[in-house]
Formats: sequence, C-alpha cells, structure tokens
Amino acid sequence: MTVPVDQDIVEPRSPRNTVPPPAQMTESGSSKDAQDGSVVDYVPKENGINVPERTALQSDRARKLPVDLDDPSLALLKKREFFHSQKAQRMELDVLYSDHDSEDELDHDVADFEDRTLLGGFSDVAEEEKRIMHMWNSFKRRQRILADGHVPWACEAFTHQHGQELVQNPRLRWCWRVLMIKLWNHGLLNGRTMNICNKHLEVLESQRADPKQS
Repeated sequence: MTVPVDQDIVEPRSPRNTVPPPAQMTESGSSKDAQDGSVVDYVPKENGINVPERTALQSDRARKLPVDLDDPSLALLKKREFFHSQKAQRMELDVLYSDHDSEDELDHDVADFEDRTLLGGFSDVAEEEKRIMHMWNSFKRRQRILADGHVPWACEAFTHQHGQELVQNPRLRWCWRVLMIKLWNHGLLNGRTMNICNKHLEVLESQRADPKQS
C-alpha cells in the first residue's frame, strides 16, 4: 500500500520533477512514522541525482579563520621585518597575524636591567643607596604601587620581604630608613607605619643575634 502524494506540496528548494519517492508503510509502522521518515532535505545536483543535504558543509562555510593568509593586504607584512618597541626583538609572522597586542606588556627582568643600568651611571652615589633604590623601584613595579595611598602598605610589605637582607647590611638598613623619612617628608608615609617597619627590623636583628629567641 502506498501513500498518495499531493502534487501541490513540493519542497521549496527542490524542483517539482525531483521530488523523492514517498515512504512506504509497513504493517508494524504507522502513518506518523512514515511522515517523519520522509522529511529529509534533498539537494539536486547537475546530473539529476538527489542526495541528502550535508548540514556540516554549512557549519564549515560559516567557520572563519582568524586571518586569511592569502589576503593581499597582508603581503606587506611578509616582505618587511617588524621588531618589538621595547625588547627590540624580531616579531614572528604568527605574532603579526594575531589579534593580541603586547605593546603594553612589561617584562620585569628587562625593566630591572634598565633600572640598574640607569642607577649605575651615577658616580656620586654610594652602592648601598643604588641598591636600596633598585630594590624599591623593582618592588613598586612588580606590586603595581600606583596611588599615594598604597605607599604605607608598600613600606610594610617591603620591610617584611627584604627584612633579612636589611638586617645583615647595616648601611643598607640605614638607607631604607632615610628613604622612609623622605617619603614621610612628602606626606606619603605616616609615623605609625615607620614605627611598625623599624620594630620589625629590630625583632629580626634580635633573633639574628640570639637564635634561641626565634
């Protein structure tokens, strides 16, 4: 038994002469199952053979590459060489094609090297003063101390982080105290924070003199 096909109902994308044959009904099946099985998208080819439409092709066409390597506008990038503005290192093609902008990225190792080079150019400054300034500049940069209100916290954290080195070098410790006094003169540090930092260094010094106290 076959189901008659209404000639007025034709798939919009298929011509009238390419309508697939209707589904056959079996004894165990129903008319609803036959209708569900017959709802298939068909795409006519040039040779007149109808095949089911591959939906995966649509997703493949919709998928876009981040960069079209054959784009004529990118030909200039292949002919020229580009370098990082800070590192002065040659940039690879994958970096040029990517959307990531590393211009504002900061390399702490390079920044520390430049800071030491700059401080090393001062001949009338003691080595301990250069050392404490480099330690303070590196600490501020790595901890992103940007506002004046961050300075008190930065001084306490700096004292805890470099306390052992400050205690072992009395001249370096004195330079750190002078730096805190200068910050206090500019209104960036209060006396309470200075007292906390000095007491912490005194505790470390007493523990270093008498290890039993630790």
